[in-house]
Amino acid sequence: MLCGLQQSWVRIPAIIYGAHVTTTLVPILAEFLFNNHEPKIAAALVYSPWLLMPLALTLCMALKPYPDSLQAKLQAKLE
Repeated sequence: MLCGLQQSWVRIPAIIYGAHVTTTLVPILAEFLFNNHEPKIAAALVYSPWLLMPLALTLCMALKPYPDSLQAKLQAKLE
């Protein structure tokens, strides 16, 4: 599971890494797709995992504030 982390310290570095890689890959893929390169689709397909995985990592870490184990501990404390 992509968001199956057990420690909270990894959230911020993962968000920074994912946002950096995603914003770097957007102009690279735009260059491949909109300029005169011979293997347009092939190059975009080769580079697309480097866009999709960091994007998924960023969204997962940004939308899930705590790891599952910490979330369960916080809920137990509140009850």
